[in-house]
Amino acid sequence: MKEIDNPDDCTCEDACFGFGRECACIFVYTGDEGEKGQCFCDCEARGPVGARALRRKLRLSLNSRIGISTRKATILRLAKLLGAMSAPDIAIPVRNAGERLSLKLRDTTLAHVISRSGLVVLEKKRAVAKK
Repeated sequence: MKEIDNPDDCTCEDACFGFGRECACIFVYTGDEGEKGQCFCDCEARGPVGARALRRKLRLSLNSRIGISTRKATILRLAKLLGAMSAPDIAIPVRNAGERLSLKLRDTTLAHVISRSGLVVLEKKRAVAKK
């Protein structure tokens, strides 16, 4: 099995070809510079070749470098994938949940992708001591 470890190959066309029309692929860069990293995809049908399915929460900061390729992915599908990667919690505005999105962004940040897709980062509330 060919591993997808290049951001140019971490696309719905390459990783999810033949696995349905709805797809979201995210390339997580390793470090601040360079092209090394890992590709994670969620296709409509299971079994993308070479892409890794996300099996554990990654806990990426909002400034983490990523690339994204989506094809007719619902905001809900994208939010599930981004939520499994993001350290902060992500919310979906209810009016947007069924919308479909096609994005292609390379070498951007998790925060930018969340913003572009209409998702919202939830701020953690600090516990206030009662007097």
